Amino acid sequence: MIAGASVLAACEPSPPPPTNPPPQSWKLTFSDEFQGSSLDTSKWTPEHSTYGDGGGSIHCNTPDNVSVADGALVIEGRKEQVRCPNNGGIDRDYSTGLVRTKGKFSQAYGRFEVRAKMPKGKGLWTGLWMLSENYPYGDNGQSGEIDIVETFGDRADEATTTAHWSHNRCGWGCSKMGKSTKLTGGDISAWHTYAVEWEPRSIAWFIDGKQVHKLGEGGSYKWGDQGPKADAWPADGGTQPRFPQPFTADNPMNLLINLQIGGTWPGYPDGSTRFPAKMSVDYVRVYQRS
Repeated sequence: MIAGASVLAACEPSPPPPTNPPPQSWKLTFSDEFQGSSLDTSKWTPEHSTYGDGGGSIHCNTPDNVSVADGALVIEGRKEQVRCPNNGGIDRDYSTGLVRTKGKFSQAYGRFEVRAKMPKGKGLWTGLWMLSENYPYGDNGQSGEIDIVETFGDRADEATTTAHWSHNRCGWGCSKMGKSTKLTGGDISAWHTYAVEWEPRSIAWFIDGKQVHKLGEGGSYKWGDQGPKADAWPADGGTQPRFPQPFTADNPMNLLINLQIGGTWPGYPDGSTRFPAKMSVDYVRVYQRS
């Protein structure tokens, strides 16, 4: 963890209680209800770096942008000059935050559930996601990534759910399967519950208790099919890796929560983007089959 990480009090109203009961046939293995006055660093490490950059970001993650108050984790993006310690020091025009459980909690298979609300505005990209703890298939995308949800502030009526995987010949995430879902019951700035159920033979995503996307058995795409990017690996005959690699029992994943500012995918803030921008998380809960 980062020693001496400071947290700020946040003027966020207490989130309303969840409307859905705990899922049946699952047992709780990890949770943070964010009921204290500071980040629980026995569970989370706040980054002080540009880590998590999805490409072309213009921010630095700092512990000062992470707070816990009124029953929620708050990650705040600010327009301010800040020096990031990467590569001897990088100057950035925006600060924000990223927390992760690497080295403190990881799990293969289970239900991973987060209740959150996200900021609106061009250039704001939030992520509730999972990465390999030990990289048994190789670094970065070779060992997979599961995005519980991503949101883009200029597309406030939709949320994106994705799995990424790759191969040592094609780099990060050359193969992926994602889906954007139109939200009901308010846009991304309202409270929503996002979950993924990662099973030995499938991965399914849920928003507010409704399944919106599934891969593997019973889903729209099965590993080993040629799929929409069948030519990704010509050296291997143009097929994807055989299911279920890399989403296997020997590849537990840790959790990450972040707010990225700018990038080639979300675009960049403009005059309509309001700062500070806040991402709030009511709870994080992880389960295994009981």
